[in-house]
Amino acid sequence: MAASPHAVDGNTVELKRAVSREDSARPGAHAKVKKLFVGGLKGDVAEGDLIEHFSQFGTVEKAEIIADKQSGKKRGFGFVYFQNHDAADKAAVVKFHPIQDNENAAIF
Repeated sequence: MAASPHAVDGNTVELKRAVSREDSARPGAHAKVKKLFVGGLKGDVAEGDLIEHFSQFGTVEKAEIIADKQSGKKRGFGFVYFQNHDAADKAAVVKFHPIQDNENAAIF
């Protein structure tokens, strides 16, 4: 994927993520996104843990865990920002991710 653009028999081709027919009608099903929502995070998970885990799919630009503005308590979800959409697609294929021995961290 990183070797774009691709050529087949001298013709330039565009690679797209495979989407099922059922999901194809959903808004955003064909979008090229670099940001993923990660839910089900335990309170002891840090942004560095997200970067370490999701780096296996590609270069992570940053990760953020959302906290309550008043109390500062982590709310159990965050976002991972990838350098390119291909890495985000690879990570999104896996529904549940084991982050710090927590099997319930999920991507939506």
